Amino acid sequence: MAASLTGSLDSVALEALVSLMHSMAKSGVLSFAWEDDNGVSHSGTITVYTGIPLQAEAGPFKGKLAIEAIATSNSQFVFTSENVKITEATKKGMDVQEIVDLAQKTLDEWNQLRVVIPSMRKIARWTNFDISSVTLSGQEFNIITLITKKGCSIQDLLDNVTLPPVEVLHIVKSLMDKGLVAIDTAEVVGITDAQFKALMESVSSFTGVQGGEIFRKRFHVGMSPKECAEILPEFQNEIRRLAGAAMATKLVERIQSIIRK
Repeated sequence: MAASLTGSLDSVALEALVSLMHSMAKSGVLSFAWEDDNGVSHSGTITVYTGIPLQAEAGPFKGKLAIEAIATSNSQFVFTSENVKITEATKKGMDVQEIVDLAQKTLDEWNQLRVVIPSMRKIARWTNFDISSVTLSGQEFNIITLITKKGCSIQDLLDNVTLPPVEVLHIVKSLMDKGLVAIDTAEVVGITDAQFKALMESVSSFTGVQGGEIFRKRFHVGMSPKECAEILPEFQNEIRRLAGAAMATKLVERIQSIIRK
């Protein structure tokens, strides 16, 4: 296997990339990796056979939903040429033009929505408008429920709703148009729920239950960057005693990279 193409979706849009794979009749896997506005890592793949996309996956999404999720990311990508096995589930493949059109349409809509919602760290809040006088879809109701429980960032909505980002922003925009939701000018300051969970999982995976407990006792949701900076030396010392200096340094760098987002 050999990586034959690398780049970023910031410079090469997904529709152009899929078109390129098709024109060159490539077989292999396009791998994508990106971080969201909370600094949480995501990944996805599109498997192609002689230029035809066979399947797409991104986190919980498959098929067209995965294409939507990848299209709006700022992902780095790598294409690896390899022999692709065709299964009963993938032998039909995906329509190339349909995927190209979907990727382009999704990105266009995303860019329009980002004019209204420029940052995923913006706080969405309920306006206290009487929802009994408004007709809501099931998805709108789910999102308004999350927002009314407590104000949360747009990124937190993305993390708690199993829909591609562009679909979530469409729903938030619809709720804004109905007067139910407003976007604060201020952004989230401090560790978010999603960041805390991601860091907790990262620390625990490398240092086990003991490391996770050390993290949980030292950090909390809403903790400001200043508070984090002040507690990091103590955390580093405890992890050093548990798992060694190299691991302590690695985890501190990981925490710093996320809380700076």
